[in-house]
Amino acid sequence: MIFRNPNGTGLPNWPVYTMLDGAYLYMTERGGGTREAHHFRRPEVNFWSKVAPTLKVENCDDGNSVVNGAGALTATLATLALAFTALLIFDM
Repeated sequence: MIFRNPNGTGLPNWPVYTMLDGAYLYMTERGGGTREAHHFRRPEVNFWSKVAPTLKVENCDDGNSVVNGAGALTATLATLALAFTALLIFDM
C-alpha cells in the first residue's frame, strides 16, 4: 500500500488521521467548503460497537439469514438506527 500526502498548494489541508484525535476532512456538497473535524459520528460508532456484537444471526437451510428469537426486536431497532445514521451521514 502506498501512502502519499494529499496536501498541496491551493488545496484544503487534509489532516493526518490517528486513533487518538480521529481527525478527518469534512466536505460538504452545498458549497460550504471543507474543515478539519474529529471523531466522525462518535455517538453512532459507540452505539454500534456495543450493539453489533450482541446481535445473533442464524443461517437457514434455504441460504437466508434470520435473527434468532429474542434478538428480533433488537435487530429491528438496530436496522432502524442504521437507516437513521445513514440519513445523518448523507444529510438527507
